[in-house]
Amino acid sequence: GDYDNDGYPDIYVSNYGPNVLYHNNGNGTFTDVTRRAGVAGNECSVGAVWLDYDNDSYLDLYVGNYIEFDPQYNYYYAPDGFPGPMAYEGQPDVLYHNNGDGTFEDVTLAMGVFNKDGRAMGVGAADYDNDGYTDIFISNDHMVNYLYHNEGGKSFEDRGIMSGVAFNQVGEATISMSVDFADYNNDGLMDLFVSDDVYCSLYRNEGNGVFTEMSYKAGIAVACGQFVGWASSFLDYDNDGDLDLFKVNGELKHLYGQEDQLFENDGKGMFTDVSTERGAYFQQELVGRGACFGDYDNDGDIDAYIVNLEDHGALLRNNRGNQNHWISLHLIGEKSNRDGIGARVTISYGGLQQVAQKKSSSGYLSQNDPRLHFGLGDHRRVDQIEVIWPSGIIQVLENIEAGQFLTITESESASP
Repeated sequence: GDYDNDGYPDIYVSNYGPNVLYHNNGNGTFTDVTRRAGVAGNECSVGAVWLDYDNDSYLDLYVGNYIEFDPQYNYYYAPDGFPGPMAYEGQPDVLYHNNGDGTFEDVTLAMGVFNKDGRAMGVGAADYDNDGYTDIFISNDHMVNYLYHNEGGKSFEDRGIMSGVAFNQVGEATISMSVDFADYNNDGLMDLFVSDDVYCSLYRNEGNGVFTEMSYKAGIAVACGQFVGWASSFLDYDNDGDLDLFKVNGELKHLYGQEDQLFENDGKGMFTDVSTERGAYFQQELVGRGACFGDYDNDGDIDAYIVNLEDHGALLRNNRGNQNHWISLHLIGEKSNRDGIGARVTISYGGLQQVAQKKSSSGYLSQNDPRLHFGLGDHRRVDQIEVIWPSGIIQVLENIEAGQFLTITESESASP
């Protein structure tokens, strides 16, 4: 994320021990500015996400921490080979507020997101109730998940239980791994997918602060049940105008390989596992963990890169999606944060609509292509693009040709 709004993306690295913030110098080099910025910590950090929770145009930082790991602790069930995570105490997460001068302030307690027993694995941020303020979801290991509702940039309130996203479809806390926000059913509301070690959870946003768990009814749960899911992300791999789902798998405690999965959305709320039909890679058993998705070759469809333990990383080039039309949007904030994170984009074409929000990290230990990609099916033009920026500016563009990478710079006018 571009935390200082200088036009160059910076990098935050989570570690076991102090984390690191690298400032982009704009000349191909980076400088370690962790000490000055005050964002090192000294925990076992896993997920992290950039967001502008108070809409002051500077990106803040939420860091998800895991456990108080002790390498000297050596008491465990012999067949496991090592102590499980429940043998250690959990760690609280940290929320850093960007002061706008290159430094950050720890506001975890002040903003109401302190929980001493956290076990974060994945962290995601999006405005799930369309009130103009970005909310935060934390997928936790062996315990309830958190959904922190943003109270107008002044504080957060955990609404995980009352909203229906703290537990899975049978009311259990699972080994949650990753989280991704997206509107999979094109109703204008941000839904949630959380991968875990059992059936995974697909939460449909009902629009009243409540979610309905849909993994079984949507055709996902049974297919997921035989695998342990790690990085997962919504993406329209075939550019047909609805979001599909890619799920990376790998055994939990031992290095046993499992096949990854691709679920195709039929546009009516149902998903079908089409993995074996989409390439030989999906028949390989690998120990997957992280994954990022984006159009690396700029040919108009979403590709994938998967990180596998003790094996090769896999770059999957998409050869199918660009058979349909598409448009990709690069947002540049002016009054808002430079990355446009938190912006809500609605595209209209041929009587159809899609809604997306500009996000930071997605999945597990991963971050996707920052451009917003929309599949358009057989539609050659977009009738209208509406961008609601975090600053409150509403920008409208009309009659846009498909098949292009379009840069939209925040403006009161209607031109990109």
